[in-house]
Amino acid sequence: MAASMSHYGLGWLSGEYRGLRVISHAGGTAGFTALVAFLPDADLGIAVLSNASALPDALAFTLAVHFRLLELLFDQPAGMDAQLSALVEARAAARPRLAYVDPVAVASYLGRYTHPTFGEMTISLRDNRLVLDAGKLASELRRRAVDGPSASAYLLHDPPLSFYSEAYGATVSFTGGIGEPRVTLTIPRNPAGPEQTYVFEPG
Repeated sequence: MAASMSHYGLGWLSGEYRGLRVISHAGGTAGFTALVAFLPDADLGIAVLSNASALPDALAFTLAVHFRLLELLFDQPAGMDAQLSALVEARAAARPRLAYVDPVAVASYLGRYTHPTFGEMTISLRDNRLVLDAGKLASELRRRAVDGPSASAYLLHDPPLSFYSEAYGATVSFTGGIGEPRVTLTIPRNPAGPEQTYVFEPG
């Protein structure tokens, strides 16, 4: 797999598969992943689209489809399955174990909030599950089990918003308490840029 993506040029990964030149690019964002590849010498192009959003698991899926197709087209044994399965298993082992919230601990933060850029959202309890609802997009919020019931930072649990917690470690936290509640979305510093903090005021 590494040999097929060994060089980066003008936004395309340039490598080879079984001696054939491969030009490809893969990636994803909230709600989908994609991979496109060309083997010019074989007059072949491949596009793999997925509505999975949890990187790198979803990227592993698109790579699995890509390489399995190449194996079938060029009459090769299935050699990538074990490597990709190991990647997914390692990711699953590293994923934090999540727990539900304590409804009493978050009761004073339920309500409607606004942000000058992102507009309105509500924090509510639905069947004792804490939900951030931004209109067209919503996600349950769950705490890391290791943080205990008094945790102040929560992860976005449902796709496509969960992408930001899974890929970038984004958290939603509550401050201020009764009378001055605030909701803060924090995206830690990552390869895509510096830390970003967005504070939502009651509205």
